[in-house]
Amino acid sequence: MPSSTNHPIAICMATYEPDADLFARQIESIRSQTSNSWICLISDDHSTDESVGMIEGILAGDERFRFSRSRKRLGFYRNFERALGMVPPECELVALSDQDDFWHPEKLETLAGLIGGRNLVYSDMRLTLPDGTELSPTFWRGRRNEYGNLASVMIANTITGSASLFRRELLDTALPFPENPGWQFHDHWLAICALATGEVGYSDRALYDYIQHAGAVLGQVSGSGTGSRLKEWLRELTGFGNYWRAGYYFDVLRLQAQATALLERTEAAGEQLDRGKASTLRRFSRAERSILTLIWLLVRPFRALVGRNETLGSETCLSRGLLWRRITGIRQKLPLPEPPTGPPPGDPGAYGPRGIRRWRAGQIRPGA
Repeated sequence: MPSSTNHPIAICMATYEPDADLFARQIESIRSQTSNSWICLISDDHSTDESVGMIEGILAGDERFRFSRSRKRLGFYRNFERALGMVPPECELVALSDQDDFWHPEKLETLAGLIGGRNLVYSDMRLTLPDGTELSPTFWRGRRNEYGNLASVMIANTITGSASLFRRELLDTALPFPENPGWQFHDHWLAICALATGEVGYSDRALYDYIQHAGAVLGQVSGSGTGSRLKEWLRELTGFGNYWRAGYYFDVLRLQAQATALLERTEAAGEQLDRGKASTLRRFSRAERSILTLIWLLVRPFRALVGRNETLGSETCLSRGLLWRRITGIRQKLPLPEPPTGPPPGDPGAYGPRGIRRWRAGQIRPGA
């Protein structure tokens, strides 16, 4: 007999041109949850009329699903923001869903039982191909899962949105999503908000199948990390005009914008942050003005020597960016040609941390 709670869980799903078979399978996995007190709010990112008809046909007759099509393309970051804006006040908990994953029946019930007084909880996941072939029984092969250290989560997120369940009150802080340069990830912002203002919990049970697609957003990032390690390292080391500049515009400014927004919002709400977490946010908000932050970022990757490898050296992108900013500032005062400024051309993901790209590449290869 399915269990129920006093207040429904709002499942927020973002869709765009979903595969019909995978979408139908995901909807059925939501319908099969052992917790039956939920509603599913679907924000569609202006799919074609044909896709919208398919979606509405699969949802037909089930009033627990509420479908809304955006009038224009928003991108996945803003489309998830739109879905979260649809959450009604009577829902105490919120879950996120991709359009083509596959939830295990006990996913909602397990996470709801774990949340307690925490802001957010999340689970492990099984990595599979669309046909169900298992790539890995866990997401955390080769990388430490860290969810208690705010600096680590800000530098290299470990909290996946579709694995999460969080309190509705978190949206009072998280919405609207901030506008920041580089890649924008809804789950990273929500994770930062949740951990900065409270506690996060984790279940090591794989509660859903995370489908890996060739060409998916994270797949593109991982694909850019393939090839000769030496050539890639040399390209990044010598690529002052692009790689170092990208570290500033896509990483330093992104974290600065997120930290500043969160500090301003919690202060406006009269919310008292933990002293250590507030200090971390201030460190990132003032990063480009602090030589101590640069030194901290240069030293921090050595934590991997004692097993704390959750960031996989992502601090390097930040420290390169801060060095680029300082060197460029000096060059502008000298009688030298004006250095290039502004974000470098191309996909922000192509300039991302080498360690994360290679880790993701290994995760999506069978038997890796």
